[in-house]
Amino acid sequence: MPFETFTDTDPTHLTIGLFNGELLAVYFLREWEPARYEAHFTSRKGVPRETLLWGARQVMNLVLSNGGAEICALVLAENRPLRQFVTELGLQRVGMMRFTSCQNDTEASSIANKRNHRDVFVKYAATRG
Repeated sequence: MPFETFTDTDPTHLTIGLFNGELLAVYFLREWEPARYEAHFTSRKGVPRETLLWGARQVMNLVLSNGGAEICALVLAENRPLRQFVTELGLQRVGMMRFTSCQNDTEASSIANKRNHRDVFVKYAATRG
């Protein structure tokens, strides 16, 4: 993602930092439909898993208790550690998705279909209630 896109003032993008004297992690939420958010995060290397889970729970609870209806995450089916992370966070598995590209440049793609399952994502979601 270009820096300009990341730092734009689009009201459908939420960026929340987790600090403990320094920036440990950043949680990104993109509103793809009113009150429905797609979640992503990144962190410094070596941040304890429990700290990342705690921060993600705080963000999730904040969004859902302030009008958010759903937070979802799409995780590559083969990414078991991240699938376990979102499950521990409380998101429920709600389906599978497959993305295909109309482009013929899959060699440059970070999710190139070099094996059949590389384009299969598991959708997880948490809802208000």
